[in-house]
Amino acid sequence: MQKFISICACIICVIFAMPMRADEDCDLALRDAKNAYSAGEYAKAKKLYDYVVAICGSSYGNASSWSQKCQDELNPKLSVSRSSISVSANSGTTSITVTSNRTWKLTNTSSSLYTVSRSGDNISISYSANPNTTSRSDYFDVVTTDGAKSVRVYINQEAKAISTPFLSVSKTSISAPSYGTTEYITVTSNTAWEIQYPSATMYSVTRDDNILTVTINANTSTESRDDYFYVKTTDGTKVQKISLSQYGRSSSSSSTASAKINKVWVDYNAYEDGIKGMRIHIDMNAYNLKSKPCRASAYFYTESGTALVDTNGNYRTQDGHVSCGEDFSPRYDNSHYEDFTLFMPITELHITYKGSFKFSVSLWNQSVYPSDEMVSSDWVYFTYTP
Repeated sequence: MQKFISICACIICVIFAMPMRADEDCDLALRDAKNAYSAGEYAKAKKLYDYVVAICGSSYGNASSWSQKCQDELNPKLSVSRSSISVSANSGTTSITVTSNRTWKLTNTSSSLYTVSRSGDNISISYSANPNTTSRSDYFDVVTTDGAKSVRVYINQEAKAISTPFLSVSKTSISAPSYGTTEYITVTSNTAWEIQYPSATMYSVTRDDNILTVTINANTSTESRDDYFYVKTTDGTKVQKISLSQYGRSSSSSSTASAKINKVWVDYNAYEDGIKGMRIHIDMNAYNLKSKPCRASAYFYTESGTALVDTNGNYRTQDGHVSCGEDFSPRYDNSHYEDFTLFMPITELHITYKGSFKFSVSLWNQSVYPSDEMVSSDWVYFTYTP
């Protein structure tokens, strides 16, 4: 009987002792699993948590949840804050952020569009200006070093803006005397341009950069004549017509034609279209010149009598000296002009130093060939200070 009681006691001890050893094993396994997880040894930690789940149940120490966390860490992860980047046509810099549980690197980074640099988990992208009128794109890759994960980052850049073409000319018409003339036209454009019909019997046009030299030949006929040429952008979107007109050679004598200058005076600080200059006033008479082409011109000199030299072809004589003038045609056989004016921009004098200068005014009969200088005024003196 005593032996039976002893056997039963041993069985009871074994029954109660077994769950106590399982709990102890699970506690030890949980401790080792947490240490392995903290050390980044996720495979080892997962095995320990799975052991706890098998021995003590999934809820013991939240082992099942921790086992899943270990599995998540074992699965490679890689993401970027933006995988498609749109930028303007201008140069600039932008950045993205990389999130990963693996070490990673950049590949396919050779590009004429951009350069990339890395600082920690951030990627800085510097892109150049787009020189093309079409958009462009390129890409680079963010890749885990084990090759398990990769993300392609696309960079899309807008096209260079197309400027609206414009074309302007300093003169749209030229009126020439019968003996011919040479005029200069300045062309302003933001695109390539050309001359259409650069020569004909009446004229010829040559180009030097953006300056056109228009030469109108002498008219041997008594009839007036007209012609034209075009300045246009190469693509044909903008066109400027230059009209040309010329008097015929006079068949009558001009021996009785004459003119008189009564007075010349000057406004030295005058403005026209926002340009500062000298406004020259002329009181004059024209005799026997009804409907005849005439011209009043001012010629500028140093005080010692050296003609000022033109440097840009805007206000000049045919031989390249500084001058300004206006055409006129008297309405009557004997006409009186109380205040005929000429305007000379200060900058067109091409004077670079302080000094004394002078000019005179001449009246020309352009109905004959060569033109007849009918009268010239006295000298008008002035001082120039830059």
